Amino acid sequence: MASELISFRLSNTELDWIRGQCKDGESLNLAAKRLLLSLNSGVNSTVDTVDISVNSVDTPNIKEELEQLQSNLDERLAEIEERLGKLKA
Repeated sequence: MASELISFRLSNTELDWIRGQCKDGESLNLAAKRLLLSLNSGVNSTVDTVDISVNSVDTPNIKEELEQLQSNLDERLAEIEERLGKLKA
């Protein structure tokens, strides 16, 4: 199975939010991966590189927070795609 490294910058506020979502012993990168994959798979999924299952997330407003995160990521992706389009032109 092919894979690709994805890298992007987040604000301190966004990083603090992800830090708050980290499970015991989970790195910031793995927490971010788990959260992003949960958007696609639903919250009751597991991430293959994390030894813990994602059966719950300890925040009452997870749906709203994930929707905001997804919106921010969509905006960022649109910016990147626009820049790539300019490079190709």
